[in-house]
Amino acid sequence: MLAFASVRYAWRRLQARLHGHEHVDPLEMSSYGPKTAFGVGVIHGIGAETGTQVLLIAAIGGASQHGLGVPMLAAFVVGLLISNSIVVVITTTGFIASRMRERIYIGIGVIAGAFSLVIGTVFLLGLDARLPSIDEWLRSLGVGA
Repeated sequence: MLAFASVRYAWRRLQARLHGHEHVDPLEMSSYGPKTAFGVGVIHGIGAETGTQVLLIAAIGGASQHGLGVPMLAAFVVGLLISNSIVVVITTTGFIASRMRERIYIGIGVIAGAFSLVIGTVFLLGLDARLPSIDEWLRSLGVGA
């Protein structure tokens, strides 16, 4: 979707140059619905690894010799639908939970950002020797060898 938005933006910029004046970018909210999701799924299914996985499963299972191609493909599709549905449910639950606890997430984000800036500054100034060793820290926890 980001690629489509980029192409649309580039097209508008090209039109502005050709016409000799800037166009006012419309305030739009791209609405991606079921048709768009289906289209993206089709593109990923054709161009991504799914086709290769189906061929690999059929080849490993000897589907061409024993007539197991259709059941193996059905099992693959069912497994794919179940796993993708679980990912969607978990992701949606995370988004809903983050909206309910927005202040906590913002606070944690601010703390993590500040910590990152401090550590980055320490490394930038060449003071990293003053930081504790990760290996020693892991050994003290009994994790390292």
